[in-house]
Amino acid sequence: MNAPDLARLFIVILLAAVAITTAAMMVFPASTMGPTPFGVGLVALAGLAILFLALLEARKRVDALDLRSGELARVKLELETTVRALQQRHRELQVNEARYRGLVEQQGDVILRKMPDGRLTFANDAFCQTFGVVRERALGRQFTPELHPDEKINHPPALTGGAEGRVRYDQRLKTSQSWRWFAWEDYAIRNDVGHVTEIQSVARDITEQKELESALREARDKAEDANRAKSMFLATMSHEIRTPMNGVIGMAGLLLDTQMTAEQRSYANAVRESGEALLDIINDILDFSKIESGAMPMEETAFSPRTLIESVAELLGHRCFEKGIDIATYAHPRLAGQMLADEGRVRQVLLNLAGNAVKFTDVGGVRITATPDTDARFIRFEVADSGIGISEDALPKIFQEFTQADSSFARRYGGTGLGLAITQRLVNALGGAVGASSQIGKGSRFWFTLPMKRAPGVEAPDTALTGAKVLVLTAFPGLAESLVRQLCEAGADAFAAKGTAAAETALASGSFNVLLMDSRAGSAPATELLVRLKARLQGVKTIVLLPVSERAALPALKSAGFNGYLIKPIRRTSLIQRVAAVLNGEDTGAADPALGDDHAPALSTEGVSMRILVAEDNRINVMLATALLGKMGHRVDTVANGRECVEALATAPYDLVLMDVHMPEMDGLEATQRIRAQEKAGRRRGRLPIVALTASTLEDDRQICIDAGMDDFLAKPLNLDALRAVLKRFSPAAASVAKTA
Repeated sequence: MNAPDLARLFIVILLAAVAITTAAMMVFPASTMGPTPFGVGLVALAGLAILFLALLEARKRVDALDLRSGELARVKLELETTVRALQQRHRELQVNEARYRGLVEQQGDVILRKMPDGRLTFANDAFCQTFGVVRERALGRQFTPELHPDEKINHPPALTGGAEGRVRYDQRLKTSQSWRWFAWEDYAIRNDVGHVTEIQSVARDITEQKELESALREARDKAEDANRAKSMFLATMSHEIRTPMNGVIGMAGLLLDTQMTAEQRSYANAVRESGEALLDIINDILDFSKIESGAMPMEETAFSPRTLIESVAELLGHRCFEKGIDIATYAHPRLAGQMLADEGRVRQVLLNLAGNAVKFTDVGGVRITATPDTDARFIRFEVADSGIGISEDALPKIFQEFTQADSSFARRYGGTGLGLAITQRLVNALGGAVGASSQIGKGSRFWFTLPMKRAPGVEAPDTALTGAKVLVLTAFPGLAESLVRQLCEAGADAFAAKGTAAAETALASGSFNVLLMDSRAGSAPATELLVRLKARLQGVKTIVLLPVSERAALPALKSAGFNGYLIKPIRRTSLIQRVAAVLNGEDTGAADPALGDDHAPALSTEGVSMRILVAEDNRINVMLATALLGKMGHRVDTVANGRECVEALATAPYDLVLMDVHMPEMDGLEATQRIRAQEKAGRRRGRLPIVALTASTLEDDRQICIDAGMDDFLAKPLNLDALRAVLKRFSPAAASVAKTA
């Protein structure tokens, strides 16, 4: 207990004593108890106590005032500190505002701030200069620039209440100088409760960008127009060139079917081959144009890689054997089944590569192979030749359009330089890759890979030649390798002899029971070579390999002792069947199973004679169609335009119409539509087959013909096989089978 508290306790006791004394005096009257010194002292003490209490209270109040004064001093100090901090912050804000204003004023972009009702609260110098206004007059007023009449946006989009609260839009506005494009960005400035207090707008002049975009659009439109014009020009040129080429090639073919001297036949062959070469060039240009414009459709079908490469070899076989070179094929056993891809485009790529190989090879031959990669995800097609080769410098450029490895090649071998460019683009479109390697004077290898999609079905392994021991003797190593691998895969033991001397040694060992001998294996004719080897051929069956052009020598070869023959290029199936046949002692004098009788009537259509109406305005093409169809045994009538076609059908019954698309007075499309309308109205019985004849090869044109009501499409020059297939499809016999099915 401190001193003030003790003093207060003493005073309380003293006051209590005074109170007791006073009470006693009141109880005992003055008569009995008079004033005493003790009582007077107590009263005095009480007065002193009261005075002391008053002094204590005064001291307390003084202490409280001192405490309040200290608190006020502390608060004053804090307020002074706060004021100084606020003054410093104010100065910093002034500096920052000046810096911000300087940045804003130096900006080339227009910067505004405005109230939600559109009244401006801030505008930078760029705004004033761009729109030619005085800042002081603009502030506090709404800004409504003049919008270009062509613009549809009269007012900017309203700001939404989203998280960003931003809108962007373009406007073409009238400035102090001209019409200019501006890209605006508005964003909302909100208070603590989310209400929009101001809107800040920033606009950038994008006139040059808009002009560039407009120029690019115009350039694109011009390029598209030019591309359409080019496509139209190519289509027109194709039609104009193909129409006479149809006559040239077709008439040359008809001429070759007649009796001629050797010299005349040579001239007729030259005419047909020149026409076909020109047609190849036209096709290259058209294909490149289609690929370039993205109009080359891809269609996935199931096909056999082995059959495909063998058919390509057969197509090129005649050219190879005329040059004295060989062509061979090989497909890996894992490709015995079918794969899924665009067979037509794969065939086109192979024909391009193999055709080039044949063109640039004068000695040896060409080999086409198909093999899967190690995990069977891709299939690799390869064309190898023993031709002139390509220099290392020229190799990287060969897939560029209108490029050849050497300019002298174009003069010597011809061509457009588009074949490999088309090949590369087709392979890329098929999802694959293409490449090449080469050595001058030793030959080239061109390859391409495609994703390997297998079609359903598995082909069983072929073991038909188990126990056969075959010796192969050919001049072209590529052919020997293909034959040996195919024979071994079929169960035989096969070996390739390098030259006639090696063959004699091998035969002397007695290890072989079959000899496959190329008619061009040595410098001497095959019959002489066989006579030379006869002493070593005890118990050995002999099969001669020869091109179709040497088929006339078969009787002499058989007389010389050959047991069978194979026509080159050799299909694997034919090879296996022929070797098995000679081992079993079967008659092998029949035609080669792969080739058939090359002198069979090419124009046969199963002996069914049809009455055909040909609508064609070109006199030469009329002559050609009449001659071809007449040789097939059909009765042919001709008209020169669509109107005459419709009239002719009203007077006589026909089994088929071959309709040219482009004709005077009424074209083939309109004529077809009229015929279909008559059928629909019941004025004609049944549906008459109508096949388009056109020089166009564009898929769009094909579809136009089908949409007009035509049933099929034949491109000029007329392909005999395609014509025969169409006639067979629409023959009365085929129609009756379809009805009964």
